[in-house]
Amino acid sequence: MKILLLEDDADVVSVLTKRLPSNGFVVDVAGTAAEGIKLVQLNTYALVLLDVHLPDGSCDAVMRELKMLPTVPPIIMLTSAIEVPSRIRYLRAGADDYVLKPFAFDELTARMRAVLRRPVHLAPEVFIIGDLEIVISTQSVRRNNKKIYLTRKEFMLLELLLQNRGSIVSKASIHEQVWNSEADLMSTTLETHVSNLCRKLHAPELIETVHARGYVIP
Repeated sequence: MKILLLEDDADVVSVLTKRLPSNGFVVDVAGTAAEGIKLVQLNTYALVLLDVHLPDGSCDAVMRELKMLPTVPPIIMLTSAIEVPSRIRYLRAGADDYVLKPFAFDELTARMRAVLRRPVHLAPEVFIIGDLEIVISTQSVRRNNKKIYLTRKEFMLLELLLQNRGSIVSKASIHEQVWNSEADLMSTTLETHVSNLCRKLHAPELIETVHARGYVIP
């Protein structure tokens, strides 16, 4: 699941870019409002983590820009403001939630998942394909009730294809959402992950390769 971290605090960026990927998130980072708005215009994000204080603009201005886009990802504010009126102002401006700094990492991820579970952003939680069961929230996969271990990237690839079941997902889109737009991948990396995934699931025909276009789970 790809998110945007719009934050100029190097310490916060360092912690979150190290820890969020192990929780199933691909993280793009922007240090300024202008850069963040440009990234949201160019990419599809499941969620935006937005720092209140940015060097080139207020969070209110950023939210106004984001709310003008055709598809608006949910926004969680990262703020040190303890005054209730300030926090209310963020919510009224369009934030879906806020987290007070300094925050506990587990609380942040819990709030992220809570926002992503809301009906407006609702996506299927459990997929059943024959005797294969995939539960998104717990990142668990079972076949005939026997657990199958997948790496983080393998599960993210499977989740992306399942959420777009019946539609071809291009290699470029997979590259962007499962790795990130800056990752320098070998040409065989994606093919290897698809092959390993099908082998582990004992489902060689689960994922179809569409020549020159991408992959699809029918």
